[in-house]
Amino acid sequence: MTYIKLMVLSFAFTFLMIVSGCVGTSLMGSKSEIIDQQLVSKMKYVDILPLVIKKENNNISIPEADTINTILKRELKSRNLFQIINPKELNDDLKDKFIVQGAFLLGEMTYFNGSFGEINAKLMLKFVDPSTEKVILFSSHDTYLGNSYFLPASVEKITEDAIKGAIDELQNKLKK
Repeated sequence: MTYIKLMVLSFAFTFLMIVSGCVGTSLMGSKSEIIDQQLVSKMKYVDILPLVIKKENNNISIPEADTINTILKRELKSRNLFQIINPKELNDDLKDKFIVQGAFLLGEMTYFNGSFGEINAKLMLKFVDPSTEKVILFSSHDTYLGNSYFLPASVEKITEDAIKGAIDELQNKLKK
């Protein structure tokens, strides 16, 4: 009987590891919420503001802010969720459309050490209505809770996983 219990626990543990992030990202590490469905449903244009980059420990070596912002823009563009714009380059007609159908994307990436000293990252993305300045949608991903790595991952891999996890969550929320 002990052998059977051990086998059941082993299968249960393997299943939980698969569900919790060994394959892609998990539900535990990602969160999102649509706060204003009406504004989100009209959203076509996004102005990505530079991410705020933080680290909880000064010993953590992280990529340059420009590199992180480039990865975020590249990933968002590849998903075709919104038209990425720069309001400074818009004509008056498109500026008016941005006010009605656009949002500013504010983000914060925080790097921190996990239980065993490994580096993790949490990305929080907030979409803000340009006319009311209220958050209408947010999405986040925490690699500590949402990803599992067989070996310690590079900070570049962790950065990409945090960005992809938050955008995956965003994309799934917008499809519903």
